Amino acid sequence: MFFNSKKKQAEKILKNQAKEVADGILNTFKVGLFKTKYHPTAGQFTLPPTLYRDVYVNGFIERFIDLNRNYFYNKDNTWTNEEVGSFSIYIFNFLGFTTEDLQAYNLLLTDKNFQKMYNEDGRYDLGIEHARLCFCCTFGIFAENENSKLMPKAKKIAEKMPSILGDETYEIKLASAMCELTIYDYLRKQFGGVLIGKYDNFYEDEEEKNTKIDNTKSEDKQKTEQNNQLNFEEYKKRIIRNLKVFYDIELNLKNKEDNFEFDIIIDNIEDNLNTLTGTIIVLNELLDPPNIHRFDIKCEYSDLIGYFNKTKTLIEEFNINPNLIPFSETIYNVKKGDFISHLDAEIENIEYFKEHDEKQKYKSESILTEIFALHRDLIQSAKMSCREENEKRVSNKISLETFFKLAEQIHDLLNKLEKYKNDDYTHNFKEILLLEKSITKVMQQKLYDEIKKQNKIEELNKNNLVNELILKDYDKLKH
Repeated sequence: MFFNSKKKQAEKILKNQAKEVADGILNTFKVGLFKTKYHPTAGQFTLPPTLYRDVYVNGFIERFIDLNRNYFYNKDNTWTNEEVGSFSIYIFNFLGFTTEDLQAYNLLLTDKNFQKMYNEDGRYDLGIEHARLCFCCTFGIFAENENSKLMPKAKKIAEKMPSILGDETYEIKLASAMCELTIYDYLRKQFGGVLIGKYDNFYEDEEEKNTKIDNTKSEDKQKTEQNNQLNFEEYKKRIIRNLKVFYDIELNLKNKEDNFEFDIIIDNIEDNLNTLTGTIIVLNELLDPPNIHRFDIKCEYSDLIGYFNKTKTLIEEFNINPNLIPFSETIYNVKKGDFISHLDAEIENIEYFKEHDEKQKYKSESILTEIFALHRDLIQSAKMSCREENEKRVSNKISLETFFKLAEQIHDLLNKLEKYKNDDYTHNFKEILLLEKSITKVMQQKLYDEIKKQNKIEELNKNNLVNELILKDYDKLKH
């Protein structure tokens, strides 16, 4: 008993420590996304739906957890592997990780090939480095040989930063400046729709400013050449036109948020791809479930199969190389490969679900028919169970036994229906049954008296369905 109590106490402490770290991470996200659609005003914060699937953010979280654990909670390195693992899992739960997020994160930590693919563009390592810099500036823990190029800029910003509350120390300003240059800047640009960072145009000296301007001009020239003089808005218009012409999808960008989300999809297309290939990539993204609902895409099984078959036809007719079209195979794995095989796999999945749903529909319809029939029999047996003695054709005892058996059958069928549908559907169906003609309050009283007479009250208490569908005025009856 003593050891169990001690173990529970240790677990409670571990959870509290994990919550402290999770709160720190969430507060970082809240500040970084302030004045964006995800945090428009104080107290109105929602997490971006793909936040925990972002390469940079995962790197940032992993390093931030490691640093807090090693510097504050396990600085003597006495935790067991189980405690280290539990600490991280508690944090992920407090952060709101889904099962899919956890599976991908576990893969990242254990699979070397996945790690290599995941960090192909260096964003994962960048997230790790930015977490280190933010942590060091926040807690004043610096290495003697600190050589980050961001540190001088953060110090310069901190020196010029005004005191909002009047008593901010230089250390607080330095931590704030470093977060602005790293995690806040990334969150706003990646999720908040911000194109220019708060300190993108902050220069330490005139030489740095001139170098930055020259580099920007060079990058703009390269982008113009890659786009073959086609600007973003023109490219976007042609994609929308192609969707209408080839797929009969009339995209209705109703508001700024829809326009912003659609712009993100287009912006992810490589600059050297023509508009037809770009249209195929955009369609593939639009058919992702969240986007189907956002952009009001027709999504019956036949529609989805039609879109994919049309794409195969376009690839063949316009002689597009399917190996050059990128697609998402899993949450994190965007790759180029045989796009035709990818389409065939999608069609196969849809046909499987279509067949499965049709079977489920047939089964549920059969159950509904059976329940309606049994419900009518239930009402009839209720009437038979409480007839006057001289009117009896079947004894009340036999009728009452039949009554409870019918109620049990309906109960079992409703449970089965819930497996095929859901709890709300079953609840709504019961409401329909309640609208069917049943028995009067007087007859309900007679039925209750007969149940009591035959010592069936316990059986009645076990079967709520009888009260719901037959003894509707149960609370008003004389007991």
